[in-house]
Amino acid sequence: MALKQRTDELINRFYAIPNVKRVYYEPPDNVRMEYPCVRINRKSMNQRYANNKVYMFTPAYDIYYITKESDDPMTEKFMREFEMIRHNRTYHKDNLRYEVYTLYFK
Repeated sequence: MALKQRTDELINRFYAIPNVKRVYYEPPDNVRMEYPCVRINRKSMNQRYANNKVYMFTPAYDIYYITKESDDPMTEKFMREFEMIRHNRTYHKDNLRYEVYTLYFK
């Protein structure tokens, strides 16, 4: 699957999760995000080699769920929706709560 198709499918999968209303894919600095939202940044590729060639790769993404709520059930919803997702950390900044994940999406 081409990278653009994969990205579109990923965005659509987030929109299919109940209560996800805004998804931003690598938004430029001049975009003012509205909360709650999901922000997706492409991170890297998980590559496997054989015979000195890449024979399999899976794109990795940093996923940020950003909300003003202190107790939001989205982590459980994300864990149920995606097979290869890991919750990395939670932090607060500028009165917002950030839930950070790494997602491998084929």
